Formats: sequence, C-alpha cells, structure tokens
Amino acid sequence: MADDLDDDFYISEPVVADEGEGDSGNDINDKVSEDENQTVSEITSLPIKRPSSHISPVDDQPPKKKKKRKRKRITEELAKNKPTNAKKDDLFNFVHSNFDGKLSSVEWDDLKLNTDKDVFESNQKGKPPSEYCQEILPKWEKMLQTPLKAGSPLVIVLTASAIRAVELNRDLNDFKTKKCKTAKLFGKHLKVSEQQQYLSKNICHVAVGTPLRVLNLIKSESLKLNKLVAVILDWNKRDVKSKRMIDIPEVKQALLDLLKGGLVSAVHNSQSKFAIL
Repeated sequence: MADDLDDDFYISEPVVADEGEGDSGNDINDKVSEDENQTVSEITSLPIKRPSSHISPVDDQPPKKKKKRKRKRITEELAKNKPTNAKKDDLFNFVHSNFDGKLSSVEWDDLKLNTDKDVFESNQKGKPPSEYCQEILPKWEKMLQTPLKAGSPLVIVLTASAIRAVELNRDLNDFKTKKCKTAKLFGKHLKVSEQQQYLSKNICHVAVGTPLRVLNLIKSESLKLNKLVAVILDWNKRDVKSKRMIDIPEVKQALLDLLKGGLVSAVHNSQSKFAIL
C-alpha cells in the first residue's frame, strides 16, 4: 500500500518556533498593554473642565476702585495751623525743591541761592510794604539820584495779579516818595507793546508787575536788569482763596521761569538781593 503513495508525499508536522522567537509575541502584547496604560494615564492627568456653574461668583465681580486720597484745601490747613510769614530760607527751599536734580551741575550752580548773600531778611513781622522797604533799603533817597537809562529800574516788585499790583503800588507810595517814577508791568488793560514803548523812552526807578509779563519784557530786552538793587516778592499776601503767589500754578511756573530766565543771574552778578515781603 505504501507503494501507491507518490514520491513527493510527506507527512506535515506542526511547526514549532525556536526558543527565543516564541517570546516575541508576548513582548508585543506587553507593549500594547503598556501603551494602553500610558494612554489612560495621560487622559486622567488632563485638567478637568468644570461647568460654568462651578466658577466662583467672585470672578464675575468688577475690580474694586482705589480710593482717591482727598487733598486738603489750603483753607482747611490754615484753620488748623495759623499761617506764619515766610523766612528767607523759604525762597532757597522753593528754588531747590523745583530745580534740584532737573538741571545740569553748571545750570544748578548758576541758579543756587546763598541766603546770606542773596536774600534780605524777610518780613516775618508782617510790616506794611513801605515800612519794610525802608528797612531793607535805608539809603533809598540817595539811590534815587543814581543816573539811569530808560528801562533799567532799581527795584522790581513781583506779585500774583494785576489787581494786587495796583494795590501794592499804592501801598508803596510812602517808600517811593514823589521823586520816584514807577513802571506798571502787568496785563490788566495794558498791552505788551505799550509797555515796551514806555520802557524804551522812560526812566523808571521801580517796576511793579506780574512774573509772566516781566519775563516777557526781559526776553524782548525792553526791561533791563543791570541797575537792580532789590527784587521784592509779594510772597506772604493771600488772595480770597487764601492762596499765595507760589500756590497758584500758573503764577508759580512763571516765577520759576523768571528766576531761571535771568533774575537769579542778575542778583548773582550785582549787589542786589531778593526780598520777601
């Protein structure tokens, strides 16, 4: 019966893998399991989005506004603390606080005041304008004999407003005497061109005005500073709102510009001084 079988006939045997190859199937399965575990781990580690109902109501509230610090009015301060007249150091402090650190060292040296050399004793006792001026300029009548050119006053008086300038000019009559000629350098009904024309033709011993107008006339070279003996600041006078000239922003700025624009240099380069009325 065996002869009936073909020569090519053979009995197939089950294929058995070699040792070492048989483990590869298990490695693949293990890797798949590891990948699945890693995927699950990644999913569980993702941040969970909460529905809007879980958001704290604080998030919906608008940010609180910062409370503004209420600045006390000058009248309130004066009600608590009785005002005192300025000392001559106050002018130094005024210049220092507004210019120190904002100028080059050379500019600051030109602007820095020496209170002993550059400033008269201030009117701390509140004497009337004429009396105070007679005190700081005892030889005034002799000074009136000084030969002057047009537009070169001996004294410049600076105040906050045109109305106050008129009042102050009147209060100085006893000091000025009848021989004294006065230039009114403020803006009330007086044009700059008219004042320029007046200064170009007339000798004046005293000039009474506001800082801005005086500054403009100095810039135009209509008002000259070469004969100055005193620059008087109407420092202590308060207006209806209890403000001094240094408390009014536009007047304060004009005064600072005037000090920097030649007034301090004129004092440094002469025998003149500042005075605090």
